[in-house]
This record gives sequence, structure tokens and C-alpha cells, in this order.
Amino acid sequence: MTIVVTRDELVARRNRILQSLGTSIEALRERAESGSPSAEEWEAIADLEEISFLLDDSADDF
Repeated sequence: MTIVVTRDELVARRNRILQSLGTSIEALRERAESGSPSAEEWEAIADLEEISFLLDDSADDF
């Protein structure tokens, strides 16, 4: 079975993740670079990396 997800749905999912954390992507990137994200943020980062891959954004970023 193939799951089809549109670009708009992926962007909306990314926005929901960030909104649920109450942070911006820039602030989350800074915490990830410093190694200080919470467990919830690490999980969100993994989701954001997958979304970034599917959107064909930079592979080493979220």
C-alpha cells in the first residue's frame, strides 16, 4: 500500500510540531546544535528530519 502525502500536508505537519513545542525552527536548531533539547524536542527533531527529507529540503537539516 502506498501512502500519498502532499507538500502542503507536510508543511502543515511541520508547523503543528513546532507549534506544539512552542518554539521556532531557528530556536530548535540552536538547541539541537548545543545538545540541549528535551526528550520531546529530540523526538520532534526526528520527525522534522523525516519531513525535511520528504520535502527534498537539505538532508542534514530539519
